[in-house]
Amino acid sequence: MNSTNQKIHSFLKYYCDLASPPEYAVLIKGKWGTGKTWFIKNLIKDLNALNIKSLHISLYGITTFDEIEMEFFRQLHPVLSSKKMALAGKVLKGILKTTLKIDLGKDEAIINSSIPDIDLPDYLKNTENFVLIFDDIERCGIPICNLLGYINHFVEHDGYKVILLANEEEILEKDNNHLSYERIKEKLIGKTFEIIPEVDIAWEAFISLSSSAKNRKILEAQKPLIINLYNNSHYKNLRHLKQAIADFERIIDAISEKAKSNENVL
Repeated sequence: MNSTNQKIHSFLKYYCDLASPPEYAVLIKGKWGTGKTWFIKNLIKDLNALNIKSLHISLYGITTFDEIEMEFFRQLHPVLSSKKMALAGKVLKGILKTTLKIDLGKDEAIINSSIPDIDLPDYLKNTENFVLIFDDIERCGIPICNLLGYINHFVEHDGYKVILLANEEEILEKDNNHLSYERIKEKLIGKTFEIIPEVDIAWEAFISLSSSAKNRKILEAQKPLIINLYNNSHYKNLRHLKQAIADFERIIDAISEKAKSNENVL
């Protein structure tokens, strides 16, 4: 990692390992294709090594809070959430409420009277050290202020550590009331960092996906040119670099050996 992203990585490890609730969430922002999800997956590996558990959910296509809660449930209890072990909806809600302590959006008396007593083992109840990671915030179908208000419940009332990943430019383009977004962001977000695309690391990862040693050799020989073109585009989308490499391999596999030996063609 370059120094900027390494500092973000180090801070998040510190944040996730705090002994007491920080009472704020952390926003990791960046344009699409800058490597936010790759970055967070590497963080999760380090958190696992520290025995810090996490729940990582993509909000892409999510339209209701129930869908978020059911995804939490699926990750927490993969056996119970399987089709063969499908339970009545109110029982699932009861387990989720017991596990994550979340506000289900209904009157507590009604909830408690309708949910049967569930005696869960401790390892299914204790999520106090979990870190909640919400990815693809800008792609969620729930209005942004409602979504952030919902997430704030985990931070403010239940003491969870929460990391958000978002393309904030896209959020601001969609949101008609920037002031409303900024207000709730100020209440929820304590630290904001921007991921910087790490083209050299991404290059090594993309090249390693090639099944052809010959193609890798050709690409490595052209690396300075490719990286220069990428940097001068100012687009900062690593996915396009990955796609370009894949397209090159398809073309190089189709041309003649004579063409492959021509430096100008390459």
